[in-house]
Amino acid sequence: MMTKATRPPKQESVYREIRARIQRGTYGPGYRLVIDQLARDFAMSAIPVREAVRRLEAERLVAHTPHVGFQVVAQDPRATADTIELLAVLEGYAARVAAPGHTPETLGELRTLLRAMASRVEAGDPLGYGVLDRQFHEALVAPGGNSYVKHLIADGRDRLETLEGSLFTRIPERIRPSLQEHYQLVESLAEHGPPAIFEQMVRSHVLATLAALGFWQEGAAAH
Repeated sequence: MMTKATRPPKQESVYREIRARIQRGTYGPGYRLVIDQLARDFAMSAIPVREAVRRLEAERLVAHTPHVGFQVVAQDPRATADTIELLAVLEGYAARVAAPGHTPETLGELRTLLRAMASRVEAGDPLGYGVLDRQFHEALVAPGGNSYVKHLIADGRDRLETLEGSLFTRIPERIRPSLQEHYQLVESLAEHGPPAIFEQMVRSHVLATLAALGFWQEGAAAH
């Protein structure tokens, strides 16, 4: 099975570019992705282009219709809320499992990330903050032993980036509260608080993004 690390560079580059064009709206809903034309546009063979489009189909950004071909699909806004809600559950669980495994060294790594994130806030760089935010969440659950849950979390984060790009460029008002919540999470770890309480803190932190996106009432009602 081909992993992200072993995917051919050409396939990865064309996949990322087509996905970015879909996110920007360059390729809007209904846009036909003609493999041969894309291959000419990207100056490469059809094989990596076809594989890239198949990946986008698996992510439900693209659909194949007989006698029509591949087309960009209209995204359901609820897909973003569903993904965040699932991440809240998975990351909360993973954080609870990981909490007892944190050491002074791992707490130091988290604090280093917090300093870097604070610098991105002061620089007014939501894109850079978003990159570090994902690294922080990965470090938060790293000591946990359930690799399958971590894999599901990574898939969820990838899907969220596919659907929304960088969330913090869309909701910059969420950045400072998010950073403050990160500080609280690290302090809770340092104080060896109850893992169950920590799990709830992480869930609430992730779900707060729904409020910033305007999904909170709908999401709360659905659950």
